[in-house]
Amino acid sequence: MKRLEKQSLISDLNNVFQKYSSVMVVHYKGLTVAEMESLRKDMSKHDISFKVVKNSLASIATGDTQNTVLNDFFVGPTAIVWGDEPVACAKVLLDFSKKNQSLSIVGGAYNGIKLSVAEVTYLATLPSFDELRGKIVGLLTAAATKLVVVSRTPATNLVGVLSAYSEQK
Repeated sequence: MKRLEKQSLISDLNNVFQKYSSVMVVHYKGLTVAEMESLRKDMSKHDISFKVVKNSLASIATGDTQNTVLNDFFVGPTAIVWGDEPVACAKVLLDFSKKNQSLSIVGGAYNGIKLSVAEVTYLATLPSFDELRGKIVGLLTAAATKLVVVSRTPATNLVGVLSAYSEQK
């Protein structure tokens, strides 16, 4: 690899490390080309990127970013994974590694905090941002629906319920 190519690759990786708060590191030794393509296809459905990196260049690229904690993971046949949603990254990696033992999660970083394999695995069990948004919207609409039902109840029925309740005490 020529010097200009290395500088370009370092610059590209540095942009990734600066832009994304969540980056995960995996070892891919033993994966076939077809398996790598399958993994990339799964990742592209969730806007997740996968790149095989040279360890020394990746270490240099983390230099002025919050992801310098990843440097300990750059040993062996390494690839990095990044995306806007850290939970989705972890889920896709965990699901694929369960189906294919050749891919192993080494660790990751989130907002400059080093994540172990166990922490990445735990992250994969959390609901995604979209699932959380859906739950919040469901809770808000349920409360609004109950309010509308109560406000539509005729006043006489409401008075009858209140008087029956007061007689019980």
